[in-house]
This record gives sequence, structure tokens and C-alpha cells, in this order.
Amino acid sequence: MIFRGNWNTLNDTIKVKVINGWVTLSGEIEWNYQKEAAKLIITNLIGVKCVRNAISIKSQNKGQIDKLTLQIALQNNRNLDCKKN
Repeated sequence: MIFRGNWNTLNDTIKVKVINGWVTLSGEIEWNYQKEAAKLIITNLIGVKCVRNAISIKSQNKGQIDKLTLQIALQNNRNLDCKKN
């Protein structure tokens, strides 16, 4: 699948449904930046007319988030924002 080659969305839980160029993404992931990256990957494919992003976020971390994990997530989000401009 296209998501396996992308470090932002390295996840087998994302499901893709396509009908006449209209794409619906579903499944569960841990971070919002992964959800946004999945949509961006699909949006840039030839023939895609619209993307509905129905992916839900289910964090595996039930306790506190350690500082390094948070810094990495924020950096990844900044990287996505930079690519939009």
C-alpha cells in the first residue's frame, strides 16, 4: 500500500475506499500528523477528486507523554505545515 513507504503514515490500519475518484480514508492511528499525512498522500494522486478523512485517533499512550515523543510529533507537524506553503 502507498502508506508503507511514507514514514509519517507507516501503519497498516488505514483503510482506503475509492468510488469514481472519491476517496474515503478510515481506520485508527495514534497521532493527528499521521491522519493529515495520509490525506496529503492520497490528495496528490492522479484521478483523486475528493478525499474524506474519517480516520480516528486512538492514542496507545494512556499515561503521560514523554518530552522526546512530544518534540518529535511537533517537529513532524511543522514539517507538514512547511510542505503546504
